[in-house]
Amino acid sequence: MLRYFSIILPYGSAIPVRMSQMSQITAPADVLYEYDVVPAPKKPMRVPGLTREDDRVAYELSTLFNDMAVEGWEYVRADTINIDDVTGIAGNVPKAHTLLVFRRPMILPAAPARADTSVTTDRMA
Repeated sequence: MLRYFSIILPYGSAIPVRMSQMSQITAPADVLYEYDVVPAPKKPMRVPGLTREDDRVAYELSTLFNDMAVEGWEYVRADTINIDDVTGIAGNVPKAHTLLVFRRPMILPAAPARADTSVTTDRMA
């Protein structure tokens, strides 16, 4: 089954691209990436047949990664950031948030050909 996704060009236009064509887009000068950051699951969902928690976490992450890949997103890394959580009189307590970073390429249009700047005009004096 062929999968398509849109490459977003500057100024809002988009072009459909087959996943098989992505290997042809390799020049770093031609490719910019858009990023999507999603929170990592905190508690694994219940899955029939999976009783161990680590199996459920692996299942949920693989489902998330496969869903993102269908849309053209490539997994980059997981980051953990601390954000101060206000708890009241006791003060601020840092709370860790794990985020999953994905990216997909955006194709920029080729630079327009420069017009010849030498202008010849016939002037009669």
